[in-house]
Amino acid sequence: MDWKKKALAAIGVVGLGVVGVQCLGLPCASAWMSWGMVVDECPDGEPRVEVSLNTYGIERNRSGNLTIDVDGVYVTEDRARPMTAPLGDFDAQVTLVVGEQETPVECHDAWDDTRGLLECRIELDKDIPDGDHTLRVHIDTPLEDPVVDLDLPLYRPSIVHVLTDRPLYEGGHTIQFRALVLRAGSLEPIDNRPGTWTVQSPDGATLLEERSDGGAWGISASTFPLADDATTGTWTVSYTSGNEVGSATVKVEPFTLPRMTATLLPDDPWYAPGEDLVLRGTVSYASGAPVQGAAVALDLRGQDAWPPPREWFNHETVTDADGGFTWELGPVPEDIVDVANLSVSASITDTDGDRVTAGTGVVLSERPILAEAVTDVPGGMVPELNNRVYLRLTTPDGRALGDEEVFVKNSWDSRDEGRTVDTDADGVAALQLDPGQPVSITIPAQPVRPVPLDQIAPFAFKSLSVFHAPRTPSILEQTHAKEAVVALETCGFLNHDANGRRELGIQTRAGRIVRVSDPSGDVACFADVLVGRALGDATGVYALKLQTRSPRTTSLSSTVRFPAGSDPSVVGVVQNATRHARRCIESEDLDGAAPFMGLVHVHGTAIDINWQDSGRPGTWENRSCVQSAFSGLELTDPATEDLIAVLELSASSPRVDQGVRPQPTVTSGFEYEVSIDGLGSGNWRSWPGVAPNIRLRPDRVLLDPGDTMTVEVLRGPDYTGDLPGELELWDADGVVMRCARTAKVLKAEPYDDYYDDDCPKPSEENTISFLVRDEGFHRVAWNGAQTVVYARPKAALSIDLSTDAASYAPGNEATLTVQASSQAVVSLIGIDARLGDLAPLPGAAELSDLSVGATSFSPAWGTLDALALTSGQVRGDNAAMAAVLRVDTLTGQTIQTPYSSLSTLHQPPIRAETQTAFWDILADLGAAVRGWESTAETDALLTNEDVARMFDEVLDARAAAGTPILDPFGRRPRLTTLPEDLLVLCDPRLLVRDATHLPEDVQAWTTFVAEMDR
Repeated sequence: MDWKKKALAAIGVVGLGVVGVQCLGLPCASAWMSWGMVVDECPDGEPRVEVSLNTYGIERNRSGNLTIDVDGVYVTEDRARPMTAPLGDFDAQVTLVVGEQETPVECHDAWDDTRGLLECRIELDKDIPDGDHTLRVHIDTPLEDPVVDLDLPLYRPSIVHVLTDRPLYEGGHTIQFRALVLRAGSLEPIDNRPGTWTVQSPDGATLLEERSDGGAWGISASTFPLADDATTGTWTVSYTSGNEVGSATVKVEPFTLPRMTATLLPDDPWYAPGEDLVLRGTVSYASGAPVQGAAVALDLRGQDAWPPPREWFNHETVTDADGGFTWELGPVPEDIVDVANLSVSASITDTDGDRVTAGTGVVLSERPILAEAVTDVPGGMVPELNNRVYLRLTTPDGRALGDEEVFVKNSWDSRDEGRTVDTDADGVAALQLDPGQPVSITIPAQPVRPVPLDQIAPFAFKSLSVFHAPRTPSILEQTHAKEAVVALETCGFLNHDANGRRELGIQTRAGRIVRVSDPSGDVACFADVLVGRALGDATGVYALKLQTRSPRTTSLSSTVRFPAGSDPSVVGVVQNATRHARRCIESEDLDGAAPFMGLVHVHGTAIDINWQDSGRPGTWENRSCVQSAFSGLELTDPATEDLIAVLELSASSPRVDQGVRPQPTVTSGFEYEVSIDGLGSGNWRSWPGVAPNIRLRPDRVLLDPGDTMTVEVLRGPDYTGDLPGELELWDADGVVMRCARTAKVLKAEPYDDYYDDDCPKPSEENTISFLVRDEGFHRVAWNGAQTVVYARPKAALSIDLSTDAASYAPGNEATLTVQASSQAVVSLIGIDARLGDLAPLPGAAELSDLSVGATSFSPAWGTLDALALTSGQVRGDNAAMAAVLRVDTLTGQTIQTPYSSLSTLHQPPIRAETQTAFWDILADLGAAVRGWESTAETDALLTNEDVARMFDEVLDARAAAGTPILDPFGRRPRLTTLPEDLLVLCDPRLLVRDATHLPEDVQAWTTFVAEMDR
């Protein structure tokens, strides 16, 4: 609407306009004719402009709404408080400010109800970069032309990954970190996407908040220098960009890199029953020199249900002149059930006390071939039905038996003659099987190997907490605490509560334990063991929690029986002595009551015991030792009366609880024998599954962009509905193609563009074909069923890293050469491998969440997932088919840009302009009062009326000089319209320096001004 044209037209018809306004009942005709404002009372002065902007859902390549609400802000002659009314005469132009560039934005389908409201649809260009942009609205009114800015953050859904240069730092080090931002779904780098770095200390304090403009290829990087006394513990580095946050944690604590490196490997990749198990290791210094004469402590643990022989659990040896060591465990037992996985660790300590660890795994297998299957039916195979099975064959150590001819036969069906199938490069064979009805399958029970009593440690480490500082214990403190718990074995006789808990208080000075407290009162033994031991390197107080276990030696209990009267304190003293007496009989095999008893006499604080034979059978070799533990007992407080009692002792030798021996498991399922000539045989079990109503199966799952794929719709035995008339092909961002199954369906659709022009010709069968145009994962879903295919990139990315020498001496400079098959971002992080002994180092899968557009919650055979498909680890067609069966979702399909609601309000600076004008008036008024004082007679008085007159004279003088002072509405300021907080500053009592020039009869200044217009 052009307010200027309207104003000219209004002048030409002023007479008729006045009559029309009166007829319409508009109280103020001039406000309506000039500005389109409908008000009850005409404004005093010229109104100002107030603008409100509201948006909903404005986004790139998507239509959103913009509402512009323009009001006139005015005052009337008798009301100083501003009021608002819609301003009907205004125009608006919308622009988008990106960086320094301002671009016009078109408002589609705008409408104006002449009531100060403009609403339109806005659609931003899809190529606008991510960032914090500004929606700018230029308002054109007959009053003033404000420019209103609305913050408009535009951020696509993304994935943010933060990586630090290493996981462990000391005070004084600098943490280097980098963020990679990729678009969700397509996983494309988002260039120059702004964000904010934050670094938080272990106590939650934010020590860095740094804005980043982003960079090319979605990379943003920064650093944070740690203070020398930086708080130890876990620090968090985060990068926030839009609504997404990526973070990484690092440890800050003192550490020393190990001086040595060690390796540990078995002689063979796997072992069969009866084969000799041999482990070999080597230890060398960082310089490469062998470590001779180092003590090696080896430990072996089982990872599965099969228990290793107990004699395999611990072994000690010494490295030879070449830094090597060998552990010969002997033949593998014959009682292996299926496959057993063992973990072996070695702790090596050299002559200087430095330590390094190494570990390895050992595989034991009952058979030379392992077979596992993936079916396209949940749970396994459906009885009496044609089942598609993907059977994977490997050696026990996991090596795929690829390109082999495999014979498969039902173990329990005499009619099955078996069949021969071929495995692909990944050792996977595809076959159709009718398993018949399930049979009863017996799974042998695992053997039982009771834990020897001498291997039950009396105490186990539970936790260590620091009381002298708000931090978690360091790696060194944790290590020392665990070593101290092992040394407490000599205090095991104090364990009177099997599977209970103890908590010890520990005080250290310069890293050495100087004092121990124990609430149970058994502090003497604990102190003897712990005082003087190392615990980190600090001075402070710690709490050490222990798990107590059943004693591994003969235990001793006592009973005190009083014929008359009793004293609980006597019982407590005797029981404490009983625990110490256990040491006398721990090597004896004793059960039952002792062949002697004690006659107890309590008088004062003394407890006298006279030992006599009890008449019970048996002999105790260490009887005198036991009795000596009860000599010299005393009470803390004297007994109230003399007491007599009988002390009876009873011993109990430990017995291994065999429990209920495991029994074979009988279950219902299917069992097949698989064999390969020259390699041997194995067996494969499957359980009954349930056929779904609908399955979707592609003719192939690995394609190239431009290939055609055909999806077959497979109905289950209970399905009675119709076949789908159409299917949709999705990529990570949504639907990319919709195709019809039959020509009849295609013709029945009234919309010409409903089906994609690139759809292959309908097949008239239970199949639908699609043209896969782009690379990446694609999904077809219908009625609860889905299938996924993967279109390989046109150009696979490969990286080659090489050095200019095979080895380097200290001080040499190494040159790394990186060769990529195409332009790419390459992150190089060099970490001393020895750091891996102190903290986990990033592995090959560190960026897996940024390189795959799909997820597999249950990968095929635990390894073949979406990442394996995209990284080229899946080579065979059968393996690929099995892998896509376990792809659950495409990561971008559930991620959409949310609808935003933004608003801002532009108000005229009435308050600020009022103050600016007032300060000019007050300055002149103060000067006028001081001039009056300088010439006034001694008895002259300055009244309220005089100040009011001077106020007007100041304004007259300004106007005469051509610099009039006006209020925000273009009016001559009046005392009666000033805000009260400004009006009080004109009070004569504040302006006059000499109070003798003020009347003694004081009339309040604000009251006087309020009565001026009456």
